[in-house]
Amino acid sequence: MCVDLNKLSTGISNFEDLILKNKIYVDKTKVIYQLSQNSDRPLLFTRPRRFGKSLLVSTFEYLFKQQLDLFKSLAIYKSWQDTNSYKVIRLDFSLTKAENEKLFSLKFKELLRRQFEKLNIQVSEPLSGLPEDYFLNFVDKCKTGEIVLLVDEYDAPLTYLMENKTEFEAVRNRLSCFYDTVKSYQNKFRFLFITGVTRYKNTSIFSASNNLLDISTSYEYGALLSFTKEEIDTYFKPYIANAASRLNCTQEDVYDNLKNYYDHYCFEKTASVHVYNTWSILNFFANVGNGNAFESYWGDTGGFSTLVANFMAKQTKFEELKACSVELLQKFSCEDDNLIELDFDTLNMASNPMDMDTRVLMFQAGYLSIKRQLGGIGYFGIPNLEIKKLLNKIFFNKVYLPSLTEDIRSVYQDNITKLSIVKACIEHSLEKFVDYFNLIANTTSYQANFFDNECTIRDLIYMIVLDKGFDCSIEKTSAKGRSDLELIYNQDRFVFEFKVAKSDSEIESKLNQAIEQIKSKDYGLTLPLKNTYRYALVFSKTQRQIVASRQLDKA
Repeated sequence: MCVDLNKLSTGISNFEDLILKNKIYVDKTKVIYQLSQNSDRPLLFTRPRRFGKSLLVSTFEYLFKQQLDLFKSLAIYKSWQDTNSYKVIRLDFSLTKAENEKLFSLKFKELLRRQFEKLNIQVSEPLSGLPEDYFLNFVDKCKTGEIVLLVDEYDAPLTYLMENKTEFEAVRNRLSCFYDTVKSYQNKFRFLFITGVTRYKNTSIFSASNNLLDISTSYEYGALLSFTKEEIDTYFKPYIANAASRLNCTQEDVYDNLKNYYDHYCFEKTASVHVYNTWSILNFFANVGNGNAFESYWGDTGGFSTLVANFMAKQTKFEELKACSVELLQKFSCEDDNLIELDFDTLNMASNPMDMDTRVLMFQAGYLSIKRQLGGIGYFGIPNLEIKKLLNKIFFNKVYLPSLTEDIRSVYQDNITKLSIVKACIEHSLEKFVDYFNLIANTTSYQANFFDNECTIRDLIYMIVLDKGFDCSIEKTSAKGRSDLELIYNQDRFVFEFKVAKSDSEIESKLNQAIEQIKSKDYGLTLPLKNTYRYALVFSKTQRQIVASRQLDKA
């Protein structure tokens, strides 16, 4: 099936470009209209990176510029009755990131100057040289209710300096003075909308704006950004069909995988509005024709990887357990008994990344999602498979590998290569898989208890195979149970069931248990159908390697 990939809006954050180039625009303007009617309070709306905040700001920009021809096909067109002329100021603070406050102020003033220039307004430079006074000189020229101020990525210059406390405070103070000015002349503003990733409500940036309305976790705006299942059905049906054709599977398979990989983000307190990752969905549709399937598209854009690694090390008690705490998915699974508790008061009292509760940061940055709520307590977990894989890679590269001795790291880097496992896959070779997994086992510390149970050694193997770029999963659910490890390579599926023998006398019985479990639970026999190869493997706790293995008949 042939679809027009040019209609996908990957990477376009300008509303006018999107409409004039006839890109698919998922119509959110019914809710945008509701927000646009607010003129009393500044609005704050936060979401992770690449979730469409800039496009939303751009949509407001063209709406208040009264370029209504761009909205003719959208829900807002018939509702919009405002004919006033506004001076629209759009500030993208991602353009002001700087190493110190002095350079930040210069960039801030240049950002303002370009906006004034677009409005054909001459604004005199203040004697103080400060950006807030420069903005004040503009405000003095405006009438009551004439300004529309749209702030994109308001937190970017602060996040950039989060490891430099002195300059962080200096830039924070500069921004606070700017918002003080806005507050003092609030009657001049028709609409004020602020977006960002994190919520610095308690860094006194908005100290003067005590009437700031934070709508980030409001039910009404839970789907303001990103796509719902219904919107994917409405706007991307041909692309679903194209993906099914390209991947040689059913459309239902595509829907199921999209849900597993990119769905289950929830940002509102009732935990009832779920959305898909916009960036990942669009990139999936755009790349499926190139042979790419369900890849991790958002991972390289999420940011905060160092802070995320620190969070995971802390949550898994990594230092305390001396390099054997790799059961990451069990710690951060979506199962009810493993969810992370966080009361919404703590969520709302966010300060800055240096002092912020790391659970709050993980949620705001998009690594955790609200799964359910009860009595003012939120229960948070990993939203989907894309983020599970990303967190494993971060954990492996930033927490686990640095904990190894130099000699063991050399074994990993020199011998545990992607080519080795590719050869095992191409040849369907049990012997090569065994050799590969034994090399991984040899990278473990002798003191670490990796071989106490199959879960720990399995998770280590999973992290390494995932780090090599393979499509793999652990505890893959089927109708009858969950397999230990599944690996997809081209059109082949490889299923592994691990057991640990605590003594030599257990080896044969453990092997038989693994074989029987694979057969009775039909591991690997899931859609989409592939050539499936299934293996039973037994690790010895005392010998710390695979001591028995068997390949079952091809499924």
